[in-house]
Amino acid sequence: MGWFSRKPKKKKEASPGSVTIPEGHSVKTYGFQPVPHLTLTAGGIFVVNLGLRGDEGPKEFDKALADIRAQLLKKQVTSLIAIGSTQLSDLFAPNNPEVNKLQNAVVWVLSESVLLEWMESSEALEQRLAALKHLSSEFNASHCLSLITKNPTIAAMARDLFSEVAMIRILSGKEPVLLEVERPEKIFLSAPMGQAVPDAKSAESIELRLENLRSNLLIKPLFRAPHFRRLVLQAAGGDLGPLKEELSSRTFPLLLQNDAQKRIHPMTWPGQLKGLPVFSDLASLFQAGHETGRSRDQLGVAEFPSMDLLNFAKKQNLSLAFCAYDDAGVPKYYLIHQDSIEILLNA
Repeated sequence: MGWFSRKPKKKKEASPGSVTIPEGHSVKTYGFQPVPHLTLTAGGIFVVNLGLRGDEGPKEFDKALADIRAQLLKKQVTSLIAIGSTQLSDLFAPNNPEVNKLQNAVVWVLSESVLLEWMESSEALEQRLAALKHLSSEFNASHCLSLITKNPTIAAMARDLFSEVAMIRILSGKEPVLLEVERPEKIFLSAPMGQAVPDAKSAESIELRLENLRSNLLIKPLFRAPHFRRLVLQAAGGDLGPLKEELSSRTFPLLLQNDAQKRIHPMTWPGQLKGLPVFSDLASLFQAGHETGRSRDQLGVAEFPSMDLLNFAKKQNLSLAFCAYDDAGVPKYYLIHQDSIEILLNA
């Protein structure tokens, strides 16, 4: 792995904002982001945020890998990792912390929802492990997995699965995942944040623990759904086929807004039938609530598997109005009326 030659010292972490930055130094912090984002820091570290789980997880992971690989084919990078440093002041001159010089270092920032996606099937797990190993062998890359989780069981599972190919750190999501300081001598010192996963022996095999984890996984609402969003926008533009096909096989729940009494209210569009506004992710549901003057505290979320939602709409004799926001932030609705609902249910 190469990140640390020994375990980091346990120190109380300091907020970068509470430290006086000496003259001649500049500081950059990198933290968790809810949407995918790749950054190559000035200190030569790839920070890969995979965000909160969406409906294109494998594609987003593959794109991040391809982007890193494309940059490394042009130019490989070297970074200086401060060993045992968990406070920003450790990185300032005249301090001279012990450092490891790493080539092509990658920090993967994984929310708990994305980490569970990596582990939810043997195929997904093997693909992620193989991809990390391949990048290491091709470019001598060093990986760090910065896990945003408070669940010790999930953290321990990640440690046992990925410690062969990556250094593992756990964080709450509020603190930086990486500190980087440019010093007066024009060198960059970087320090990954977070705690090591405590060593713990388990009487159960890793296979049995994975099986138990997977059997207890709940399919939760997505924070973002870029794939479904594109299908709704295509349908609003006249191409209905892909959306109807997706509805017949979608595993993630679709979402409706409800009130404090858990009542679901239809809306009426000018010249059209009443319809239930349907959302594929929490981001668009809360955005629509905000635009109609309701805060998150005033909004409830009702979850429906797609076939259950179609049956519900049929019984209530209501259309379904699928909502997606276009690139300009304008909501677009595609209405599926009773005749189309009947066809989808029969199919």
